[in-house]
Amino acid sequence: MAPLDKWAASMVKNPIAAIGIGLVGTTLLSIATAWYSYHSYRTYLMGSLPITTSSTRYRKDKYGKHLTWDKYSFFVNGRRIVLCSAEFHPWRVPDHTRWEPILREYKAAGFNCIRIYFHWGYHSPNQGIYIFEGNRDMHYLMEICQKLEIFVLAAPGPYICAETQGGGFPIWLLAKKNVRLRHKVNYWYSKYDPEFSKYENQWYGAILPILAQYQITNGKGGCLLALQIENELDEDLKGYPVGLHDHMRNLSSTARRLGITVPLFTNAAIISDSFITRPDHEKKYGRQQFGIDLYGFDRYLVWVPTSGLLVLENNRDINIAKTWKPWDPAIIEGGLDMIESSVRGFGGGAANSPIFIPELQGGWFNHWTCPYTYDAIYNYYGHNYTRTLYDSCIAQGSTAISLYMGYGGTNWGTIGDPDVYTSYDYSACIREYGVLSGRGRLLRLSLSFMRSFGDITAATEMVMSGEPHSDINIAASPKRVLIARRAATNVLGAGLVVFRNFSNEQLANYELFVTLGKLPFFRLRGILTYKSSFISLVNYTSSNGLILVASTIPIHLRTHLDVPALGDRIEVWIIQNDGNASGEMAFRGAVTLAGSLGAIAKSELEGAVTVVSFRNQVGWASISNSMVSNKPSLYIIGLATHDLFTLVPIFDEPYFRQTGSDDFSPISVAWGATHISKNSTNSDWDVQYQTTDKALYVLSGEPVTGFENVPKSDPYNNVTFVWKRSLVIQSLVHSRPVLTNWMERMVDFESMNWHPLPFHENGKPTLDTLDLGYASGHVLYRARFTTMGKPLRDKILKMSLNMRHRCVVYANNVVVGGHLTYSVALMQPGSKQGADWEAWSNGAQVYDLTTYIKEGVNEVYVIVESFGFQRGPSVLYDFRNPRGILSAKFIGLPKSTGKVLWDVTGIDVKTLSNPYSSTGFPDENYTNNYQPALSLRQEGPGASSTTSIITAPSRYFAPRYYKCTFEAPTAPPNFRVPLRLCLEGPFTCYIFLNGVIIGRYLGEGQDCVQKDFYLQEGLVNVKGNEIKLLVYSRAVESKDVVMRFEIREWRAAVGSSLEDRWSFNLAEDGHPVILCRESFP
Repeated sequence: MAPLDKWAASMVKNPIAAIGIGLVGTTLLSIATAWYSYHSYRTYLMGSLPITTSSTRYRKDKYGKHLTWDKYSFFVNGRRIVLCSAEFHPWRVPDHTRWEPILREYKAAGFNCIRIYFHWGYHSPNQGIYIFEGNRDMHYLMEICQKLEIFVLAAPGPYICAETQGGGFPIWLLAKKNVRLRHKVNYWYSKYDPEFSKYENQWYGAILPILAQYQITNGKGGCLLALQIENELDEDLKGYPVGLHDHMRNLSSTARRLGITVPLFTNAAIISDSFITRPDHEKKYGRQQFGIDLYGFDRYLVWVPTSGLLVLENNRDINIAKTWKPWDPAIIEGGLDMIESSVRGFGGGAANSPIFIPELQGGWFNHWTCPYTYDAIYNYYGHNYTRTLYDSCIAQGSTAISLYMGYGGTNWGTIGDPDVYTSYDYSACIREYGVLSGRGRLLRLSLSFMRSFGDITAATEMVMSGEPHSDINIAASPKRVLIARRAATNVLGAGLVVFRNFSNEQLANYELFVTLGKLPFFRLRGILTYKSSFISLVNYTSSNGLILVASTIPIHLRTHLDVPALGDRIEVWIIQNDGNASGEMAFRGAVTLAGSLGAIAKSELEGAVTVVSFRNQVGWASISNSMVSNKPSLYIIGLATHDLFTLVPIFDEPYFRQTGSDDFSPISVAWGATHISKNSTNSDWDVQYQTTDKALYVLSGEPVTGFENVPKSDPYNNVTFVWKRSLVIQSLVHSRPVLTNWMERMVDFESMNWHPLPFHENGKPTLDTLDLGYASGHVLYRARFTTMGKPLRDKILKMSLNMRHRCVVYANNVVVGGHLTYSVALMQPGSKQGADWEAWSNGAQVYDLTTYIKEGVNEVYVIVESFGFQRGPSVLYDFRNPRGILSAKFIGLPKSTGKVLWDVTGIDVKTLSNPYSSTGFPDENYTNNYQPALSLRQEGPGASSTTSIITAPSRYFAPRYYKCTFEAPTAPPNFRVPLRLCLEGPFTCYIFLNGVIIGRYLGEGQDCVQKDFYLQEGLVNVKGNEIKLLVYSRAVESKDVVMRFEIREWRAAVGSSLEDRWSFNLAEDGHPVILCRESFP
C-alpha cells in the first residue's frame, strides 16, 4: 500500500485525529490569509503618489536664517526660543471684538504662541463658498497676533476633531455620502479617495494663501511659525495600520504649491512612529515612506472618570462627582516619564528635532446629561494639574509645548458636536467669562522660569539617575519627589532639576542629598505639597559670580536691572517661601546676607558650601560673595502667596521688536493685580483689579511715573528698585440689568413650507436630515391621518418613535410627551461617539395617542432636536450617524383611516451664510404677530437682579418665542462686569443675544446641567440689547410649567483657600467678579 493510502486509511480509523488535523490546517490557512491581508493592507497604506519627503521638506538652506531647529529647540532669527503655546479657537468666540482681549490674557499668562484650529465648515457654508469677513476674518486675527507679538502654529486640518460638528468638515461635504471622509471606508479600512482630496485641496486653496502672508519665512516680521498637516492621524494604532501616506503626501504637496514655506508638522494621537522624515531611499514594506518636517504628538493623560472611552453605563447621579477617586499619579508617570527615549527611538527626523507636543492636556470637556459642571471638573484636577503636566514634559527635554485649551470659549449656535453642550469652558487656564484661573496662574510660574532662564532651559540633556554632572550628584527622599535632572548644553556645568511630589506617603516634606565631587553629601530640606511641582537650577552662576549648587526653594523668574542707586546692573530672583513650597539654597563658598527676608546661613562641608534659608515669606534679601567686594549683590524678592498668583513678567520679544537682544530676562516685572499686561504699541500698562487687589508693584532701576517708593510699613520696603501704586476701587455700585418689555408669539407651524416625506414599510424615512440639509438644531415632522366616526372606539393607538437626540410630541396641539436618546457610554443608543447600535437596541419609545385623537383630520407633530453630527476621532467613522427621526410607526391605527401622510420642514443650512446659526425652526426670523407676554410677573430684587417668571399650562404649552430687552450695567466705563443669563424650570430654550444664538438650555429631566449662560461682552451693547428665546417643554405633569429668567453678574467663591480664591468657580453667595480697568504710561 502506498504511503498516502496508508495515511488515508489511518485517518479513517482515527476520526478524532482527522478532525484535529483539519482544524490545525484550517487555522494555519486562516493565519496565513490574515497575515497576507494585513501585509497587503500595510503595503497599500504606504501609497504610490509621486510625491517624496524631500520634495515637500522645509528649506533650511533658504529660510534657516529666519527659523530652524536642532534636537533641543527652535531658533528664531538665530536665537533659541522656548515655545510656550496654548490653543485658541476664534470660531468659539462669536464676538470677534473680544479676540484681542482674550489673547492679551494669553500673553499675560506667559504664553508667547498660540495654536489655531481653522474650521473648514465655519468658513464654507456651501460648496464653492468661502467667507473670511466679520467673525470669520482671519486676516484680522493674524494681525492681532502680530500686534501682540504672539507666534502662531496653524492647524487648518482639513480635519480638526475639536468637539465640533463633523470634526470641522462642512455640512455640505458630509451630505456627499459617496465621498470617503478622511479616505475611510469604515472604522478599520481606508482607501484613497481622489474626490475627497479634491475638496480638501479646495479648502487649502482658500485658507493657505491668507496664512502664507504672515509666515516668518517671508522675512517681514510674520507670526506664523509652522503649519500642521491633518490632525491626529497615526500611521498605525497600537500595531494596526490606519493612516494613508498618500493622504499626507497630497496635503503636504498642496501646501507647498500654495506658497507655504514654513515647516510642516504633525500631531500623532499617540506616541507612535508616524510620518517621520527619513531619506527618500529608505523603504518600508517595499514602498517609499513619506514624512513631515516636524514630528509632534499629543498627550491627554487623566480623563474625568465618567468621560472615558471605556465608559459603558450612564450614571446621572447628581452626587457622582463627589464619588470620584483622586486621579492617580501613576497615569502621569506612565504617560510622560519616558517620552524622550520613545521619541528619540523612532530615529529619522524625530531624533533630530525638538520634543514637540502640539496638544498637552489643559483641562477636559463636559457632556450632555452629566450631572456636574465644569467647576466640578476644575476641582477634580485641581490648581496644580496643568503645571504638573507641563513640568513633567520639561523633565523630558521638551521646549515646544502647546496646551489644549488656553481659553475654551463657547459652543455657540450649534457648532459643537454631540460630546459637548453650550459651554466649552474646559476648566481651562482662562475661564469662559475671560478671567485667568489659579491653574493658569500657577502654570505661569513655570513658563516664567523657562523663559527667563532660556539660556539654560532651551537646550538640555538628561542626566541619568545616580550619575553626576559637573561635580554634583543629587538624590531625594522620598524618591518620587525628584523626577529628573538635566544638563544645559549651552551653559557649561549648569542644569535643571525638576521636582514633582508623587510620593507614596503624600507628605509635603522631603530632603535633597547633594554631593560635591568626593566630599560627603549635605542635605537641603524642602516642602512641596502632594501633586505639586516646580523646576529648579543646579550649578548656576549668577551675574555677580555666585554659584548656586542647588535649591529646594522655588525660583520662579530671573531679571536683570540697571540700578543707578546701586551703581551697577544687578540680577534679581523672585522666589516662593510659603507653606506650599519652600526650602533652602546652597551656594559655593561663604556668602554675606542682608535684607528683610530673615536670611539664615549655615556652613556645610567645612565652608565649601553655605546653605541659606529664610524665616519670612515676604521681603527681600541680598546675597554676595564674602570673598569678593567689588561686585553687586544678587537680590532675592520673596512674594506673598497672593502676589505669586498675580506675578507677571513682560518679555522683550526680540524677534518682533527686532532688538537683537540675547538677554532672556523680562524687561518688566509686576505683581499685585488680577490682570497685568503691557501694550506692545505704546508700552502703557493695562491693569484690571478687584477689591481684594490693594497695590501694584513693579521692578525698575529708575523711578516709574505714577508709582512711589515703597513705604516702611510695606513688606517690600528698603528695596530701591521696587515701586508701588495703590489700587482703589472707588465704588462697586451699579444698576443691574433687568429684563423688560416682554413680548411673545406662537411658533407658526401653518406658515411653514412643509415637504412630503414618504416612509418605508419598516418605518424609516426615505430621506434623512443630511439629504435635506437640516443639520442645525431642530427638524420638524408632521403626520396627518383621518379617522371616521367615533375616534378609535375601544382601540388603542400608539406611536413607536426612534430619533436622535431629543423630541417632543404633540397630538392635536396637546403635549403627549418627549424623550432623550443619548449616551455618554459606548455601544448604546445615541452614543456620543462611535457606532449607534440602533439595529439591536434602538432607544425607541412608544407614545399612547389614544386620548388625544379626534374625529376627522388628526395632526401629530414631532419636534426633534439634534446635538449635531459626530466628529469621527481616531479610527471612529461616525460622521454620518443618522439624525432626526430614524423610524416611526403607528400601532393600532384602523385601516379605514387610510395612509398616514408625513411631512417635514426645517432649515437647509446650505442656504445660510453661517450653517451653525439656526434653531432649525423656519419661522425663527419672523418679526410679526408679537404680543405682550401673558402670565408674566417680576420677582425681586434678588441677590443680583430682578427675576422674570413666566407660567404656562404644561399640556397646552405650544412652542413659542419670547423677546425682551435689557441695558448693560450702568457702571463707570472703566469697569468690566461679565454677565450671565440664568434660567430655571422644566423647559427647552434656545437663547439669542442680539441675533446670535449663544446657548441651548435643556431643563427637562437631567438632559443638561448648564443653567448659566455667558453673555459675551462683545455682543452686549450699552443700550437696546434684545434677548430672544425659542421655548417649548415636554412636561406633561398636571402642574404648570414655571420658567425663570434673570441676568446676574458672575460670582466667585471667596473662601480662604487658594482653590476657592483663584478657581473663579461660580458661587451664588460669592463675591461679584467686577474688574476695574486702568491704563497708564
